Amino acid sequence: MDATLREKQLATTQRDRQDGSVQVDYVRPIGQFRLEAGYDGDYEGLNSDLFSQTLDIPSGEFEPDINLNNTFDYDEYVHAVYGQLAREWGPLGVQLGARLERASTTFTLLNTNESFDNNYVSLFPSAFFTFKLNEANTLKASYSRRINRPRTWFLNPFPSFDDPLNIRIGNPYLQPEYVDALEAGYVRFMSWGSLTLTPYYRRTTDVIRRYQEIREDGVTVRTVENFDTSDSFGLEMIGSFQGKGAFDGFRGYVSLEGYQVNTNGTNVDADFENNAFGWGGRANITYQFGDRFGWGGLDFQGNIFYRAPMDTEQGRRGSMTFINMAVRQQFLNDQASLTLRARDPFNLAGFSYELDQPTLYQDFERSWGARTVSLTLQYTFGKADRERQRNQNGGDFGGGDMEGGME
Repeated sequence: MDATLREKQLATTQRDRQDGSVQVDYVRPIGQFRLEAGYDGDYEGLNSDLFSQTLDIPSGEFEPDINLNNTFDYDEYVHAVYGQLAREWGPLGVQLGARLERASTTFTLLNTNESFDNNYVSLFPSAFFTFKLNEANTLKASYSRRINRPRTWFLNPFPSFDDPLNIRIGNPYLQPEYVDALEAGYVRFMSWGSLTLTPYYRRTTDVIRRYQEIREDGVTVRTVENFDTSDSFGLEMIGSFQGKGAFDGFRGYVSLEGYQVNTNGTNVDADFENNAFGWGGRANITYQFGDRFGWGGLDFQGNIFYRAPMDTEQGRRGSMTFINMAVRQQFLNDQASLTLRARDPFNLAGFSYELDQPTLYQDFERSWGARTVSLTLQYTFGKADRERQRNQNGGDFGGGDMEGGME
């Protein structure tokens, strides 16, 4: 193998993010009703600058890579007003509300002086009902509408040439997707915890989906499109528990979910229809060694997330597993703590996908590189009681969402 340096390249990336928000809330009783109203204003700005240059060997000078350099600005303003009324009639509780929102986004490519604007108005009605059968059994039902906005890199039309045979291109005309959700629920409280069953139906319009195609020159192009609709229905079961007797010191929850997804993407490609079944689950368990054996404030927490393989519009998505574990020792009257945390200790976090089309087949795997071990010493001034209460109610020792950053 020739170890001679063939190419020398320098690349720098600079990102500058700004966020701002304003919120005004108004709450008052009106007869037997409770009125809540308010205004939310949010701003998000991002400037990203990728500058790459390659050494020109004859001249000995670095020259800019015109096809790689990419600078863009993204600005998003959201203004919303909302109102909701709530009241209880004996065992029946009702809450009705609506949110009116106006969003303005601008995506500007500074290299090409191109600008893409998207302004839209959305209405989000909601309704929630609860009926308390008795102290141990409660029924619930709800309707809500929500929005999922495109991620910034979904919008960037500047090609990514990390792999010249597999190019990623964003779609600046991508629209947000809207989800209308109907849910029912049954909650039963028991001496050891609770059990919740939630059947649901969700209809998504302008579905945001990744889309791949192969050009005549053999290069694969990955982009993002709005598919027409997606209907999903399923059942989620959640069991929470608080150990007693021989299991004293244990607490946590376990959830399982199964669902059917039917997607219609014929507005993008006549063959893009998919009917698939998926399932997954998660668990969070905490064991308080100190309370159980008299060792002081020594706690263990573990959580796991699993999503099973599932067919997609163009192939099959692999399974996903993620695990966190932590051990914490509290001392100095719970004002100080030492926490040993392991994120993805078994190196299972990753993603795999099989693309199977008549003109293109790809099979790839990617590791998230999420495995980390950390040791944290924390001392709290004047908030020990509140901090302890938070963790006794299911806190994660400051570990955060185990799925964060994986999608």
